[in-house]
Amino acid sequence: MASAGQSTEQARQAQDVDAIPTLAWSARPDGSAEFLNRRWLDYTGLSAEEASDWGWTAALHTEDPLSGHPKPANEGHLKTGQRESPGH
Repeated sequence: MASAGQSTEQARQAQDVDAIPTLAWSARPDGSAEFLNRRWLDYTGLSAEEASDWGWTAALHTEDPLSGHPKPANEGHLKTGQRESPGH
């Protein structure tokens, strides 16, 4: 469980990231969204709740290969951290 100091520090870091003039996010090793800054949410029109986990894929263009899929085709590579070989 996080201490009060840690949660305060995390809140401060989130405010700092929200203040930068660009879209910013972080993802878990499986590709699901861990953090999306306010500018990203405003740009896509999604709420934090809508965009969390795999909800961020709703912001993809319909022709994007990930669009409409709950997980990417190379999920195994994301889990292992290994790069996909060319041609695979």
